Amino acid sequence: MAKNTPSPQKMNNLFLLMGENDYDLKQFLKKWIHSSVDKYGEYNVVRYDFQDKPVSELLGELNAPPFFGDGKRIFFIDNFPPSPPSRPFSDKKKKEILALAEALLTLSDDTVVVLAVPKPDKRISAFKKISAVVGKTYTFPAWSKEYSGALSSEGLSTATEWVMEQVSLLQGEILPAAARFMVQYCGADPWVLSNEVEKLVTYFRSSKKPISENDIKHLSSPSDEMINFAFSNAMQTGKSSEVLDIIDKLFATGEAPQAILNRDLLPTIRQLLQVRFAIDSGASAKEAGVHPFVFGKLKRIAEKFDSKKLLEAHAHLKKIDIDSKTGLLPLAPDKTSLFRLEVEKIVLQLFGLV
Repeated sequence: MAKNTPSPQKMNNLFLLMGENDYDLKQFLKKWIHSSVDKYGEYNVVRYDFQDKPVSELLGELNAPPFFGDGKRIFFIDNFPPSPPSRPFSDKKKKEILALAEALLTLSDDTVVVLAVPKPDKRISAFKKISAVVGKTYTFPAWSKEYSGALSSEGLSTATEWVMEQVSLLQGEILPAAARFMVQYCGADPWVLSNEVEKLVTYFRSSKKPISENDIKHLSSPSDEMINFAFSNAMQTGKSSEVLDIIDKLFATGEAPQAILNRDLLPTIRQLLQVRFAIDSGASAKEAGVHPFVFGKLKRIAEKFDSKKLLEAHAHLKKIDIDSKTGLLPLAPDKTSLFRLEVEKIVLQLFGLV
């Protein structure tokens, strides 16, 4: 007959904060630390980083009595249970990790411990022991993404609401469409977005007007992803004016012409050509050599161009590439006007404007 094993008793003085959104996690932790200092005094609030402090020192502190009478001691321990290491832990480190985990299971009632780690290694014994008894776990999940790495519609909605909340906390104002644009323009990193929000709110606080998309374009820095896919995204609008505007912005960033050519222009036109081939021949995305996600994004715009125009644009770009490498087309930082003229000419021809 199977023996019943009683469930571990929960510890109301042990807490765990984890989740990939380490910005929100650390902001939450910061507020908790400040409120603890206000309530129990700075001498009874201790913060350690497991990666920086010897475990023996942590164990000694956990067993020390509180200062000034019968008050509680609050410990905030970062990076424990630890995240998966880049190299396996040594046997000594494994023993230290387990020793600290077991010490946390025997905390006295006047000791509170808050563990904070964005990505704990859930496979190790220390995590399993702690998660079985922790009084409460606070999770801070990353914004939802698609398999391509881009924010899903749910993730974009969550991030947009997050931006609006951050602006409101700073007594600023932003319209939902502008908040959504900020996420798309600056990227989905909460740390970056928080800096951009603070900058924009500070700049426009005296004007008492909502932050607009144009304000974001003029004052905020585009993410690497935005720069890398700017031309492709502009092509998807199907508007020549949008495409030419992005070309202006790419040059304004000081990007090397070779980067604009080989990172933005050639790959996008080549993919449009592949998608157009698939449309004309009834081939699948796989047969055309295009990722299904990219195929879905480019299919609508590829249908607006015939294969001949796309082939001409691709051939023209290849000629620019060859001419730049043979010295026929100068691409020095102060001699990019001819290159820019050639690129704009390709866009106008592709859209049938010349």
